[in-house]
Amino acid sequence: MIRAFMTQSKAIGRSRLLVKFLTNFAAVVFLLHLFVDPVIAQAQPATKPQVGRPTSTTRRDPPREISVTQSFEPAFAIEPLSHRIEGRANDVIPFQFKIESANRDAQVEVSIVGLRQEMNGQIFHDEKADMTELIRLVSPDKMTLQADKPSVIEGLVQMPRGESKYHSFGILVRDVGRGNDITPQFNPDGSQKTQAGIRFVTQYILRLDLVVEGIRGEQGHQLQVEDVRMTPLDGRPRLQAIVSNPTGTAFEFELRARLRSSPSDRSFKTLRLVLPVRASIQDDTRYQGRILPKSRIRMEELLPEAIAGGQYEVDLELLFENRVVDKKTLPISVVAQDFPAQEVLIAQVGEGLQVSPAQIELSQARGGSRRQTILLKNTGKDAKSITLSAIGANQLPMEAALIQPNEVQLPPNGSRKLSVTLRSQSAGSDTVQYGKLIVSSKSDTRDYNETKELPMAIVLKQPDAPVVTMTPLEWVVDGAYPGFVTTLKNSGDTHLPLQALLSIVDSNGRRMTIPSGFGRWLMPRSSSKLEFRMEGPMIPGEYQLACEILNQDKPITAKQVFTVTDLENSASKN
Repeated sequence: MIRAFMTQSKAIGRSRLLVKFLTNFAAVVFLLHLFVDPVIAQAQPATKPQVGRPTSTTRRDPPREISVTQSFEPAFAIEPLSHRIEGRANDVIPFQFKIESANRDAQVEVSIVGLRQEMNGQIFHDEKADMTELIRLVSPDKMTLQADKPSVIEGLVQMPRGESKYHSFGILVRDVGRGNDITPQFNPDGSQKTQAGIRFVTQYILRLDLVVEGIRGEQGHQLQVEDVRMTPLDGRPRLQAIVSNPTGTAFEFELRARLRSSPSDRSFKTLRLVLPVRASIQDDTRYQGRILPKSRIRMEELLPEAIAGGQYEVDLELLFENRVVDKKTLPISVVAQDFPAQEVLIAQVGEGLQVSPAQIELSQARGGSRRQTILLKNTGKDAKSITLSAIGANQLPMEAALIQPNEVQLPPNGSRKLSVTLRSQSAGSDTVQYGKLIVSSKSDTRDYNETKELPMAIVLKQPDAPVVTMTPLEWVVDGAYPGFVTTLKNSGDTHLPLQALLSIVDSNGRRMTIPSGFGRWLMPRSSSKLEFRMEGPMIPGEYQLACEILNQDKPITAKQVFTVTDLENSASKN
């Protein structure tokens, strides 16, 4: 096949080569081997890891947190990491990648590989796949790179025949590496000292994305949207869709989704879902999904608005070359408690009325805002008459708060913005005045009111930091997401918007961080639970926990050690 297509030189002139520097789909891997056990000084025989409750106790020093400063760089660099090549079937097109060693000579191996794809869209190499029929390297498969002297990886690719419009091939470039050159050192008693040896191996996965001209790619409708779900991300709702490709060809497509609570609901914006590996891209190409043959991927996007709990449907549109090739509607269940960040974003008033935000602060102190915009949204089937008022802790009207307008009529699926403004006030002896924003709603088809009270604070002068204490973190396994819980007590005279972060470090130094609070108020002279929910179980072992809660210039911090002894009890059973 290679010999046959090498003669088609005229086809090269008819084709065009589009080069695009795509960092998101390329994989740059640094393999780090650290020959150190921070706990046991002498070499120990390997043991098989066990899951479950320990049958005996072994004394080990507690895991220690260390800081690592990056002081290395890859052995070589390659540009670009991906070529996008367009041409007609059987065209033979050359390609080149520029490769340059950083600051020393390097030995690299170059090989043609297949590609496989993970759920997040990341692409890895598959050395078992044979791609040599359509792609050939012209440059050597083993190269010696001289420091600061550019070299070139070049080859030829034949545009495939058939009904498939998109194809992807991989080229693996791997540093042969250098062995560690640590000289053993010994203690006076003859025992070998513990030493650290680091070996770096750099490898790049380069990609050739082919687009065959003149092929309509009618197989696009065979892509399947298997499932949709709502998952939390930093306390906010994130819509996810699982897409599978049962065919033997790659596809480029776009997936759009729109939530609705009823057939006539048009209150939610249409979402353009994104592959996780492309989430950092800022232009419209971020919405371009690429799925390899026989692969499953996850497309997702944060909801730009809050969502109340209940049953919804998701209307999905699969687009191929800017035309809709398939439509599908799937049901989805939303549990509002899974998204704690919404507690400050949205309040539900009876059936079908949403108020945002769910807590109102007006401030004449430095850095505060004297005006707050309120959004009312009618997600129900009936028109609603809405009245708003503000009352203080003494149950009298808060004259300092001006609501404009304070009466609103909303049709089904309608929305309206209004404002709450702070009139000028003398500070006097009060630092903060607390009250409630009363939202009362009445449907045209019902003869009773539905009412919600939202916390309201008027800050007259700069408050001192609240006095807050916290209990030790406890592991709680209930609901869909297990996690750590602490109880906070505010013995001060002002509220605290809770912004908290829990850092969890395992015995191998791996760290995860979990936010909580999301600005929810901890009112003065009150207590409240603070939950750090996880998406999955914790592997048995010892963990270092560090919790920090912002409190002006006096953050609240706590550290403790937590041990998981049983995998079965570390995850939710729901």
